[in-house]
Amino acid sequence: MEANRLKARLKVNAALLGVAALNTALHLLAIHRYGYHRDELYFLDCASHLDFGFVDHPPLTEFVLAITRFLIGDSLVAIRVPAVLASTALVVTVVLMARELEGGRFAELLAGLAAVFTPVYLITSGMIAVEGINTLWWAVALYLTLKLVKSPSRGRWLLLGVVFGVGMLTKYAIAFLGLALAIGVLSTDARTLLRSRWPWMAGALALLVFAPNLAWQATHGWPFLEYARAIKAHMMDWIPIHIYLMFQVVYLNIASLPIWLAGLGCLLFAPWLRSYRLFGVAFVALLVTLIAVGSKPYYPAPAYTLLFAAGGVAAERLFTRPGLGWLRTASIATLIALSVPFLPYALPLVPVKQFLAYSKIVYLAPAFTFETGKQLELPQYYADMFGWEEQVAAVARVFRSLPATEQHNTAIYADNYGEAGALNLFGRNYGLPRAISGHFSYFYWGPGPGEPGTVITVGRVGEADLRRDFAEVTLAARIRHPHAIFYEDDIPIFVCRKPRIPLRELWPGTRDFG
Repeated sequence: MEANRLKARLKVNAALLGVAALNTALHLLAIHRYGYHRDELYFLDCASHLDFGFVDHPPLTEFVLAITRFLIGDSLVAIRVPAVLASTALVVTVVLMARELEGGRFAELLAGLAAVFTPVYLITSGMIAVEGINTLWWAVALYLTLKLVKSPSRGRWLLLGVVFGVGMLTKYAIAFLGLALAIGVLSTDARTLLRSRWPWMAGALALLVFAPNLAWQATHGWPFLEYARAIKAHMMDWIPIHIYLMFQVVYLNIASLPIWLAGLGCLLFAPWLRSYRLFGVAFVALLVTLIAVGSKPYYPAPAYTLLFAAGGVAAERLFTRPGLGWLRTASIATLIALSVPFLPYALPLVPVKQFLAYSKIVYLAPAFTFETGKQLELPQYYADMFGWEEQVAAVARVFRSLPATEQHNTAIYADNYGEAGALNLFGRNYGLPRAISGHFSYFYWGPGPGEPGTVITVGRVGEADLRRDFAEVTLAARIRHPHAIFYEDDIPIFVCRKPRIPLRELWPGTRDFG
């Protein structure tokens, strides 16, 4: 009897287990390549300075990373394990959404595969980063809202409040999802959900969970707003609407376009999804809002999970018509066949030399476009994984060239958070002092103890500024790496002696939140 029950459960969950296994396997094949991403290096340093907030993001990812480091270490593979788990949980949630919409195994499989092969999901969960965990919270919030539409309950409302609060502790952008869902509710028959007190209690609970970070931002003068303004001015103003929309297609996988378009169309217009109309309205409102505020093109990506689920159910309903059954197998085969050739762009599945050769055959221009519009040799998310160990080794050679007495009174200043994070991770193997920087949260961690007589600078620190602040400035080395992102290639290392002004007095001028 128990064996029969187990077989029945496995049969019911075949699609769920299959896509979960596939997603995990893909990530495990790539988890050890290519190297630490600059964000991972930064997050490791933030995890050593746990707080209720950081300049450019909330603190939850760092707490996850601190626990991971305590349990299994901070190797490249170890720190990426939480991202893989979050990614697989995301895919499972998409399957559960399709099930909630009364989809069968085919709908679950099609929706789950669409999520597995979504490039932006693969990229952001291929490393420990805010985005991968953020996408999971969006999916869970959408799933809980689906459940609430069908069967409102106090427990679900309160759980949704917790999810939004935790989501805000991961990335502030989930607030846009909350706004979009509110617009969807108010614009459709779902407004009846607001007649009870529990939606308002859920909102209050979300605010309570988020309060520690809100207080941190307030007590630090709202640095995130300064960061957001700088990012928009420096990186995002070059993107017109048609390019933004093109990125939606590329980031979400061209092969999945019919699925999520069908899902959106059915959520907006299909009579059989009338009770879920709020989600179609919410998606349109979200996309319009994010375009209007000048967000990065991948910010809407977490909202597509529900469109995949609705699209899978729509396809299943269509293919049950006489003579169309063969399209089930064809649609699955087509999705896989069109997705697999582009997997090396989303996960580092092959060595970089092979990838460069492959990219000349299968060229995907948007993947090689930097946030300012500059074309790159490698996609930005890959280029940011190269050159760090070589960079630290070069700094160590310069540091060791100093007299021993001078080394004890030397500070190492990095121009940006990636350089500082690399120096603090790899520098311990060379006996280097901890790097300091004015970039992002490093500014708040200060210049360290004492008053150094010598400062080694790494990165694109202006030489004219250095000569203004130090009586003696020597170019000690330049760092080159063929695959590093352009602003980490051909960067100088200066040795600066005889400060004209104490470093602590100079420190306020190092502040860089852009």
